[in-house]
Amino acid sequence: MAEAPPPNAVPPRSSRSGLYIYRGSVAAAALALAIGSVASAMTGVFRGTNALAALRISPKDPVALAREIDNSLLMDGETTLKSGRIGPVARQSLEGTALNPEAVRLLAIDAGLRNDAGRSAALLRLAERLSRRDLGTQLLLIEEQVAADDVPGTLAHYDKVLRASPQSRAWLFSTLGEAASDPAMAAEIARMLRRDPPWLGEFIDWTIFEAAKVDNLGGVFAVVPPTAPRTWTDDRKRALIGKFAGSQPGAAFRLYRLYAGDMGDLVRDGAFEHASLYPPISWETGGGSDVEASLGQSGAEFGASNGGLGKVLSQMLALAPAKYVLTVRMRHDVADPAAAPQWSLACVGTGAPIAKLAAGPASDKLAESRLSFEVPAGCGFQWLRLELHSVESVSGQHGTVERVRIDAVR
Repeated sequence: MAEAPPPNAVPPRSSRSGLYIYRGSVAAAALALAIGSVASAMTGVFRGTNALAALRISPKDPVALAREIDNSLLMDGETTLKSGRIGPVARQSLEGTALNPEAVRLLAIDAGLRNDAGRSAALLRLAERLSRRDLGTQLLLIEEQVAADDVPGTLAHYDKVLRASPQSRAWLFSTLGEAASDPAMAAEIARMLRRDPPWLGEFIDWTIFEAAKVDNLGGVFAVVPPTAPRTWTDDRKRALIGKFAGSQPGAAFRLYRLYAGDMGDLVRDGAFEHASLYPPISWETGGGSDVEASLGQSGAEFGASNGGLGKVLSQMLALAPAKYVLTVRMRHDVADPAAAPQWSLACVGTGAPIAKLAAGPASDKLAESRLSFEVPAGCGFQWLRLELHSVESVSGQHGTVERVRIDAVR
């Protein structure tokens, strides 16, 4: 069996793509070796929790014998590997149950300790044929594939573990997320996800709700078309776009194109003709204090109560550096011009302001306002927002936006 590289070792160029998977699998292997199925009766219950207790009840129980070695590897791997017990206990286990994948896997480890690589590899293959659900076998096969710099082969065994062991998914998902920082590995992970494995929905949920860092995954999801409706629900697609919009706006726009198709005008659905499925690339409502907005065929209705203020309508844009004209058709009932609703444009990330456009005078009739502005270099993505000022009024403030349009200056 291949040994883990020293912590500071620089891997050969050919093995870089498998390095993260290798580290993750080796670090997790001992944990996985201790996970097993719970058999029936008292001995079976103890097998899942305490192999020594099971052996006290049934000293020759074949599964408990193998499990006790697994537990020893988990608790004190170096001592167990040097003890000389692995081979004899594995053979004793096989005497009780010949078709015992855990024992065959232990024989493979013993062969590896004796520098018999061919026998070790053959025994691992036999253990896998006996049961693809034995996590220890799959993790050792992962190690073998990484040592051979076989990225597809490594991920094939990852897929088997993820299918067979739901309890192992969280830490394996984390390893995949780290591995995706390597372009070659990211491409293979995307290829695996495009096959719609049964754990894909859980991986999407992990990315949305649990992943501490998702920078490596935006490019992966951007090349995975949503195929199975049960997996790719609108809620999941919406949440993925929202997750990446903050740190990877480029990936969020690529996901929007994948899910919604043509980007259309520079402002998406500027006439508010469709439901906003994928904010903030499409319209996002609310965000301020005591403000609200609703989208419908008559436009975007907005308002505020209790002196509410802040963002009430927003959309992320991807305007190239150039000159543009913003045109807005709307109405509102704020009498004080200084407190009128205001449109703003700012760079995503830095928050650097680009331009502001105050709505026209209060009226119950729709009116058009225009603003010329220029997107500077280095401002790849922009926020377009409608913001409300606090108004001291018992009835609050209300308004309607019928249309928002941005045109490039030719």
